[in-house]
Amino acid sequence: MFSSFVMTAIGMASTMDSTRRGGSGVPLTLLVCGVASALQPPAPHYPHQSPVDAVGTTTLHHTDDRGSTSVDRTRGGNIPDGVVTIKPPYTTQPALTYLGNPRGTPFVLQFETSRSRVFNGSDPSFRGAECGGPTPGECCHKTEVCAVRPVRNISVYIPPQLKDRAGMPAAKVIVMLDGPQYFDEVSYALDNLGWASPGGSSPLLPLFVVVSVQNGGSDAIKSERGLEYDTMSGRYGIFLNTEILPFVEAAFASHGFPHLRLSTDPADKALFGCSSGGAAAFSAAWFTESFSRVAAYSATLVDQQDHGETTGARRDHPFGAWEYHSSQQLLSTTAPRKPLRIFHHNSEFDLGYNCSAAPVNQSGAGANGDTNNTAGDPLNWTDGHHNWKVAGERTATALQAGGYPFRHVYSEATHHCDPLAIKASLADTLVWLWQAAP
Repeated sequence: MFSSFVMTAIGMASTMDSTRRGGSGVPLTLLVCGVASALQPPAPHYPHQSPVDAVGTTTLHHTDDRGSTSVDRTRGGNIPDGVVTIKPPYTTQPALTYLGNPRGTPFVLQFETSRSRVFNGSDPSFRGAECGGPTPGECCHKTEVCAVRPVRNISVYIPPQLKDRAGMPAAKVIVMLDGPQYFDEVSYALDNLGWASPGGSSPLLPLFVVVSVQNGGSDAIKSERGLEYDTMSGRYGIFLNTEILPFVEAAFASHGFPHLRLSTDPADKALFGCSSGGAAAFSAAWFTESFSRVAAYSATLVDQQDHGETTGARRDHPFGAWEYHSSQQLLSTTAPRKPLRIFHHNSEFDLGYNCSAAPVNQSGAGANGDTNNTAGDPLNWTDGHHNWKVAGERTATALQAGGYPFRHVYSEATHHCDPLAIKASLADTLVWLWQAAP
């Protein structure tokens, strides 16, 4: 189901405990279509191996302790397109850590929800859907209340190489969703990979401003976050373009950058997200065509769209983000292809990995009727449209069929948005995302 181009990522040098643990040190739990079980180390299973080392041997900054991961060994080379499998043992890519290079300018802004014209917390699709309502939704099952964030923090990073001056060109930008997760790692990548080498070779990363945006609050169906991220429309992209980015730009002067502006060229604008944040990155780019670079880990390209939404998105895309790769098959059937460069990832034990999946070309109701389980057990997905692993595999196939420049990473022995997989690959992802045109 994956493309024929396959390689195994290199340089994973650490060992992993016999019991897999998440970033908090707590043993991870598997969800097997509603059945929770402690994770046992899986038997070795490497379906997409290749011994090919396609990225050269030059060590970044000529130091011996940074040459073990692929991005640190590609000075003068490219991160390849196609499907890549990574596997344990995992280690954080050094480029995502502090390596002694000069630091840039970080600051945090606060955006009041009430000032927004796009997402101000009064949307009818979840307002009045308190947990005692007829279809309380997944959010209430998880949190007992679907609170809207009154103020969302926006973390901003301007890299040290970017110097304010009159007439400076507009800056590239990456917008990170569910901020501030991975904000530090991306800022360190700019510090470490945004310089030319002593030998004169080009930087591995172009200079870009990092804008990391908190979600609107809570999680899943009938939440503000679910509304923003899982709705199949350009609404979130409009929110970023008309409210968040101008708000950030207006703050540059007070932080020492009076001449800095953000580019409006889609090729200069990227999106990063995980889970529903990954789905939002897809949709903001797809429906507005104002962002041309997308990086999505464990993207929720499943039917998490609220079936009670009122804007017409469900009418147009009945199975939500599942429609990107299945049913309507937007990625493979839209012609001409959209000007997008897409990184995508899924895990071996991603959400719903053991749940049944509807056929690619199914256009009618699923196994449990036309439902996304909003009124029932939110973890017992029986509708055929909630298998993140299958969604990831189909997305890779669809991206290839649609002719998109893409890179798909499949991580073995990992879970949904697993930090082990993200930190083992994010530097490569950033380099790949910017190294060529959409």
